Amino acid sequence: MLLDDPTFLTRAQALCDAGRLLAARGACPATSSNFSARLSEDALAITISGRDKGGLTPGDIMVVDLE
Repeated sequence: MLLDDPTFLTRAQALCDAGRLLAARGACPATSSNFSARLSEDALAITISGRDKGGLTPGDIMVVDLE
């Protein structure tokens, strides 16, 4: 799943939005925490480690195969 996949982009943008909201509220300072969202039965989107959650972009989200 790449940046041109609509399901990935929807989930990735939701993770970015959540990161911005939570960072603004002080709930996840800088690079702490990780967020994920299920893409399918066997894959999920998750934030890349070391990224500031208040400034996430879809490029900061990776896909993990659960197999």
